Amino acid sequence: VFHNSAVEPALAGGDIGNGTICDCFGVTRGSFYHHFNSKEDLLGLWIKEKTDELNQGYTEDPSKSAKDNLRELLLGYASFLDWVGSDLMHSTLSTITNGDRAIWYGILDPMVNNSTARLIEKCQAEGSVCAQHSVEEYLRLYTSAIIGACIRWHLDSEIDIVQEIQMIFDMVFSK
Repeated sequence: VFHNSAVEPALAGGDIGNGTICDCFGVTRGSFYHHFNSKEDLLGLWIKEKTDELNQGYTEDPSKSAKDNLRELLLGYASFLDWVGSDLMHSTLSTITNGDRAIWYGILDPMVNNSTARLIEKCQAEGSVCAQHSVEEYLRLYTSAIIGACIRWHLDSEIDIVQEIQMIFDMVFSK
């Protein structure tokens, strides 16, 4: 939907109105609302598409430990969040408070995909993370911490979100 589109740079810039979106796609507002309930629906779809691209482009490096591969995968998402910007992430997070959890889970699902789960299992097998917690518990804790970091990032623009997520990774996936 968004490849080579005039809307992608505008979306990454954060504060974009429906009129700008319609102009970029060359559609009327009526057509926009026929396909999307809100701007946040479109933003969620765009972010999901970008995270799907990250997943498809990721290849595990057999010369690295499972934990190093997991770090590389998850910090790839951190770099993407940094590129997207705190305002857009805050806008997307705000949809949760309005009861639209589907958008957020559409974004999180690719981040906690089978590759992530498989790498956590490998980390447990190699002993680089604690095996007493389930993969689901690790994923819940990590994603909860990421949500908190995104909120803090929006409130304090001085936060380096990649560094923050690196710290979260180190804390969550310690022995």
